[in-house]
Amino acid sequence: MKKIRRTTVTIQTDRLLVMSGSRSRYSFCAVCGDEVRMVTIAEAAALTGVNSSAIFHEIEAGRLHFIEETVVGLLVCCNSLNESNPTRKGQ
Repeated sequence: MKKIRRTTVTIQTDRLLVMSGSRSRYSFCAVCGDEVRMVTIAEAAALTGVNSSAIFHEIEAGRLHFIEETVVGLLVCCNSLNESNPTRKGQ
């Protein structure tokens, strides 16, 4: 009798998103209590795969931390963006 050997292959893929001219920076997030990477609304939308209005909705709901700068506008805390992740909610 011939033995059959089975092999399971698992492939993991990661998405790499390169943003030229990125305005992200590290800044202090009062809610996290640490210096974290901050991204613009457009970058946050691109990172999560949702539109800007979904990001604003998450901010208004208090699920995303943000700071407001005079030159750039709103910057979103990447820590809170990872925790909230609007794509999981189907928005």
